[in-house]
Amino acid sequence: MSKVLEQLGDWAPVYTQVTEELGLEYEVLKSTLKSERTSRIVYPSSPEVLRAFELTQLKDLKAVIIGQDPYHNGAATGLAFGVREGFKINPSLRVIYKELCLEHGEEELPNFDFSLESWAKQGVLLLNTTLTVVKGHPNSHENLWKGFVDAMMRNMIRFHKDDVVFLLWGKYAQNRFKAMIEASNNYDGKSHVIITTAHPAAEVYGSMKAGFVGSNCFLKANDNLSYPIDWVGSYESEHPLPQDTWDGGQIQEP
Repeated sequence: MSKVLEQLGDWAPVYTQVTEELGLEYEVLKSTLKSERTSRIVYPSSPEVLRAFELTQLKDLKAVIIGQDPYHNGAATGLAFGVREGFKINPSLRVIYKELCLEHGEEELPNFDFSLESWAKQGVLLLNTTLTVVKGHPNSHENLWKGFVDAMMRNMIRFHKDDVVFLLWGKYAQNRFKAMIEASNNYDGKSHVIITTAHPAAEVYGSMKAGFVGSNCFLKANDNLSYPIDWVGSYESEHPLPQDTWDGGQIQEP
């Protein structure tokens, strides 16, 4: 078994089916990533590219949060919105933290895990729609990953899970996946739950009036789960992150 399939755990059959369906498109994806890493710095490092799937196994999946582009400054860890230790907290993550404080009636959450690994280990898939980015060039790999991410989501939604809560933040996530989820509910008999709000980043530019803060989206998610998620606790990592200077060698690209 390849290192990628070992890393993916019970996502491996989904990954195998998707890559077979994509065929040449997936081969181009792999070769492009390999070429990019030889001449440019690409984030996150190779073993972190599929980390969202690694940490949130399919059998444990409860909720999905969609991000867009990995941080292009080295803070990306493979988990959407999560920040590597030692890096400045991104504005979107600060807004997420503010909403959680508000929902729980607290000014601070002393045990909050800004890496968001605690969420991932509880069954929250933190999936960026673009899984890699060139250093200093946001959205540089946006088109590269579209087919793969869409196929992984579609396959999971239709054939592998039910009763998943999808938190779709912002028009981008909603336009990309809302119809896909609704179609599965209508035609495949699924019972997925969709919770929509403004994107956290919209609050940064909207004087905290965009609609994310005060949405109670995390409480709403738990209201739809048999086993609620501890959104504000802490988790001691069992998966230490590679050093930020890791060069990507010796590990197979997805």
